[in-house]
Amino acid sequence: MQGWGGCGYHYVIIPDGVTYLGRPESEPGVHCAGFNSLSIGVCVTGNFEVEVPTEAQVASLQRLLADLRKRYLGAIVVMHGDKVATACPGCHLKDIIKEVLK
Repeated sequence: MQGWGGCGYHYVIIPDGVTYLGRPESEPGVHCAGFNSLSIGVCVTGNFEVEVPTEAQVASLQRLLADLRKRYLGAIVVMHGDKVATACPGCHLKDIIKEVLK
């Protein structure tokens, strides 16, 4: 138990591409220490240091990021590893996110 209630992310995308609401966007997440109140947390489930996200996950992530960027004009996409020392989101997903953002 981490000491906080519910899911730390606002959105969770599972392998079949289904996107679940973890917590309301109006509530701070618990996904990146020091940046929780400034961000919307998105989790794509899997270990992307050793596996590749499914096509369904990539498509869902693309749609979600487009929607968030439309609703939060001027927002930037930052990956977990850009803010803290971690391999997250994993080399395979990181490359895909960079392509999605082009």
